[in-house]
Order: sequence, then structure tokens, then C-alpha cells
Amino acid sequence: MTSRTIHAAVLSLVALAALSCSKTQDTPPGRRVFGDPPKILSVDPLPPDLTKHAHCEFTEIMRSYYCKFNIRNVQFLAGGGWAPPGSPDDGIPDSTVPGVFIEGDYDEVVLRAKVTDPNSPPPPGQSNILLVSASYPDPLDNPPIRESTLVLFDDGSNTQFPVPQKVTTIGEDCVVDTSGRCSCFQARLNVVSGDELNKAGDGVYTRRLGFVDKHSVNDAGTKFLQDCVMLSTGATPFLAEAGWAYEFKYEAVDRQGNLGTWPTKTQAVIGPSSFACKGDPCACCIMQSSEPGSDCHGVEGSISPSFPDGVCIGFFGP
Repeated sequence: MTSRTIHAAVLSLVALAALSCSKTQDTPPGRRVFGDPPKILSVDPLPPDLTKHAHCEFTEIMRSYYCKFNIRNVQFLAGGGWAPPGSPDDGIPDSTVPGVFIEGDYDEVVLRAKVTDPNSPPPPGQSNILLVSASYPDPLDNPPIRESTLVLFDDGSNTQFPVPQKVTTIGEDCVVDTSGRCSCFQARLNVVSGDELNKAGDGVYTRRLGFVDKHSVNDAGTKFLQDCVMLSTGATPFLAEAGWAYEFKYEAVDRQGNLGTWPTKTQAVIGPSSFACKGDPCACCIMQSSEPGSDCHGVEGSISPSFPDGVCIGFFGP
């Protein structure tokens, strides 16, 4: 079983850079090495309904994508978009405005703890708290064996962690150079802690997570929805399954290695997700399909001067 003795130098690196790490499970008591251990004053309970709705506009991304192939002045349609054959009913209304829109339901879990340390100097002195974390066993382990730890931050969401986009079909980082030439690259999306803005250093440590159910959404949809969650909220995305239960244990460590714990755990049970690409059907098809030449031929939308019947009709055939 992994030792709980953690050196301060290692913890400094973890607190600055780590998003999560895995370890074997154990539940140590509070520990005093020198001075007084940090004290967790409160932990926010998790609501029974974790459902949130994400909505992201991809119109300009697809405009740049077409521009990359010298297809310009594209006019997008409103409407129901496109979904791969056999996809579950998303239950999301069609778009009433032209464009390309990604949206869907996911579960948001916000881990939040109020922590203090009696040996910390008054502000603006450096806090004696080195690390606040929430650990959870792998929901598939019975009995629990593997445990992962998430670092919580009191940074006012100022720290950004670049995460590669999940989508593999199109690049989401699109640029137009001075000559009008367009390029789209794989984006690095910024994940933040979710700590309340302008509240850095107030002793409240936070981590926002976004869970997407991989069975109620098609494979392309899970990737787009995770990217949309990052783009719209900055939450750390997780793939999960509806019904998985996560139990979070809260701990705090100071710079002397003293350990404080919260006596109870919070629990989150993941529910089903939904996903849709709404608006222009042709653009939504090209975005999601790994074989657009076969999947998207004859799909309406994405009208341009070079393809007056639509890109998917004029380029791929009726």
C-alpha cells in the first residue's frame, strides 16, 4: 500500500501542476509532525441532481474549416443539424438561427472545502497550507483498491491548465493569416479550478468536474461535449457511465507535513448525458463523421458561391 508520507518538495510540484494522480487506497488519521495540522472547517454537500447544460457555437470554426479548402462565403442553415445513424434521441430542440451549435447535458461536480491553518501568518504572508485534495476510489473496484487524487485550488480560477481537445475530426484552433489563408489546428483548451473569481486566498479550495456518460451519447458526441464543457465552464472533463458512484474524501496538508481530514465523504452518482449538433446539417455531419465522403453526401446545407446546392451535395455528390 502506498505510503502517505509526502515530502514538501514533491507536494509543491503536485500543487502547481497536477490535475490528478492515482494511488492505492488508504484512509489515514490526522497527523501532526511539527506545529498544528490544518483544519477543514466545512465541505460543500453535493446536490442529488448534478445535471448541467453546455452550449457552444462552432459556426466560425466550421467557416474557417471550409476556408482551409478555399470554400468561402459559406451560408449556414438553421434546423436540426445531423446525427450519426442509430444515435439516441437527443431531445434537444432544433436551432432556429443559422449556424453550427454543439450542446448537451452532462453532470457537474463541484468539490469545495473551507480550510484554515493555525500556523499561517496573517495576509499578505504565505499560507502554511500546502495542499488540499479530494480522493476517490475507482468506481469499478469492489473492494476499492485504486484511488485517484484531485488537487483543489484557492486561486480565483486564475491558474490555467492546457488540455488537448478531445475531438479528432476537426481542429478547433483556427486562424486566418494576413493573406486570408485559413488554417485549423488541434486546440489546447484551458481548464481552471472553478474557484470563485476574484476570491483567491480566501481559504476556500475548489475543483469543478464535468462528467459525460459514454453510453447515452455516441463516440463523437462524447468528445464534442467534453470540449464544449471545457470551452464553456473550464471544468475538468471525465468520461463515466450512468450509475457510477464517486465518493470523495477531503484532506489538507501543511508545509510541515501535518495532515488534516474531513470526517465524512461526499458522494456523486452520475446520470445519463445528451448531445446534439444543431443548425446546419452538412457542417454537423462533416464535424462528427470520420468518413464524411460516405456519410455526408447529399446532406443539405453549407451553401456557397462555389457550391450553390451545398457543400455536401456539390463536393461529395447527391
